[in-house]
Amino acid sequence: MAQTDVVFHQPETIEAALSVLSASAARPAIAVAGGTWVMRAGLRGEDTDKTFVSLAKIAALRSIERADDGLRIGAMVTHADLASALDDDPAYAGLHRACAISANPAIRRRATIGGNLCSDAFMAPDLVPALMALGATVNLHAPTGERRVSVADFLDGRATRPASEILTHIHLPPPRGATAHARALLRQAGEYPVAVVSVLAHCRTDGTCQTLRIALSAVEPAPRRWDALENALLGRRLDPVAARDAAQAHLKALHPRDGVDAAGWYRARLLPQLVERAFADLTRPTAQRDPQ
Repeated sequence: MAQTDVVFHQPETIEAALSVLSASAARPAIAVAGGTWVMRAGLRGEDTDKTFVSLAKIAALRSIERADDGLRIGAMVTHADLASALDDDPAYAGLHRACAISANPAIRRRATIGGNLCSDAFMAPDLVPALMALGATVNLHAPTGERRVSVADFLDGRATRPASEILTHIHLPPPRGATAHARALLRQAGEYPVAVVSVLAHCRTDGTCQTLRIALSAVEPAPRRWDALENALLGRRLDPVAARDAAQAHLKALHPRDGVDAAGWYRARLLPQLVERAFADLTRPTAQRDPQ
């Protein structure tokens, strides 16, 4: 395809980006963040005859703000920038790990938080389950106004979301409890994981679990909460072995996908071990956690 078939815009405000997206009726228009996924569209056989609206020059989307109501992350913040901002912050240990080990250093310096959420064809993100475990919501701007939805609801609606709507910020409520993130690779760092588990657990003074969120990635076509396992472990003490056994007993609730990197049955087989590792990390200082 000729280079002239591609139209590229670089607006400097959210309003200008929305204007371009809304005005592009004759041909498909999409917002572009870091570009690490869309730049390989041709290799995947996807149509690139589109209008691309880069968000790279919108300064308002690059901020990380802490407030009493939690953490507000701009959609154009990169994995590397977020990992740096959360370094040595035990409240966000799981999210920090997800950002710090995703892909490879070059990708982490380019790939954005918003882009990771919006890439519905990318089935193995580290970041998304970590956000789901934290109860994150996303802000969406459209010409008609703004709305906020949970990450889970956003994922469910990605395929039908209007192209003229932009994900601008991610909001994390004040963290309550401990978080952990575990993943499995087939060979070496830099590859996409074949299974990911992120956990948040908040326990009562007697040690029983009051709040529990367990999120998965790479196992099914999209990240999701493992509700059946959460319900089985809620109200119990944090016990890595018991969590592993419960995960084994609730694998039938999942629909693992086959892929060129791993078969569905293999992805599911890895989950009990990852759950055990994540639950073990919940009670460890960050420096002593499993490096895998």
